[in-house]
Amino acid sequence: MTDSVNHFDTVTFDAVSSGFESSDSIISDFHKYGINLRRVDDRHVGISFNETTTLVDLDEIIEIFYDLKSKQTSAGFLSEEYYKNTKFTELPANIKRSSNFMQQP
Repeated sequence: MTDSVNHFDTVTFDAVSSGFESSDSIISDFHKYGINLRRVDDRHVGISFNETTTLVDLDEIIEIFYDLKSKQTSAGFLSEEYYKNTKFTELPANIKRSSNFMQQP
């Protein structure tokens, strides 16, 4: 059953139209930061998100894009301190994972 109100999954973007040489070049650049992206084809890249993805994770991805495009982020942005006292709505209980996953012995 699909939840029609709450969504999370994979975002796909056109790396070439975004100013990058190819999907392979941006995947290689993100690997330098320890982040795996999915190659869709020569132009497109996918980034997957799930209920364990945090705002800090999203900000790290944004910061890497900014760095790769030679832009700077604003002071204090993209840090845990930036969000320390901010209250965000949590995922609804009906879509939160309740079982363990990706647990390595």
